[in-house]
Amino acid sequence: MTTLYVQVPAFEEANQLPKTLREIDTQTVPSGVSVTKQVWVTRSEDCRGVCSTWQAAEMVEGWEVHEAPQGKLSARNAAHDHALRNGADLICAWDADAPPLTDTTLHSLVLDILDNDGVVLANSNPVARDGSLLGLGSEVASKLEDGVVPHVHGQCHVMTTAVWQQAGPFDTDLDQTDIGDVRAEEEFAFRRRVAQIGRIADDPAAKVFNDPRRNACRLPNYEDPFCERIGGDTF
Repeated sequence: MTTLYVQVPAFEEANQLPKTLREIDTQTVPSGVSVTKQVWVTRSEDCRGVCSTWQAAEMVEGWEVHEAPQGKLSARNAAHDHALRNGADLICAWDADAPPLTDTTLHSLVLDILDNDGVVLANSNPVARDGSLLGLGSEVASKLEDGVVPHVHGQCHVMTTAVWQQAGPFDTDLDQTDIGDVRAEEEFAFRRRVAQIGRIADDPAAKVFNDPRRNACRLPNYEDPFCERIGGDTF
């Protein structure tokens, strides 16, 4: 039996979280794979008692809710180390605002590793197209970036715990409120370390949603309250 831990770090994402968790619940996995589903919630500094994101996670049955430290990289370190200590074979990291866009996204990512010798990480295919010009522009920009500088997609990927043990943990000494610094470590530097250990499978069939506003926030003079929250109030 192969043990898979699906882990969703979340911070101030009460609105998006239940939808994503329920859509992950519809995903299948290959025969012989058991799944443990966890949400790792970082509390706001001014949050007393149970915060809204924690409450949102508890609304969805079948998910364990764990408290995570401040910062996305710290939260992921805590979650993945927990999976390692508890004997997991595979870890799926899944963003709270990146629901799957196909019924077989998780199944496909797991098979990428199980059916291919030497593959230690399977990368999802984030898709930003939502019918808007913003979505189309974001999609083009994302694909260009991926073509020039391939990286682990923070929206969703599956890796072996063995590769996490060798390539992790993430560097938490950097500024975790700066989304650029976080991506540089979580996506770009991590891929370089993983590639020295084994093969990475980029799976075009494993589609997940990529919020186009994330790329738009990099544009000069683009104003959206969402941009002010990235890195500080959301993962």
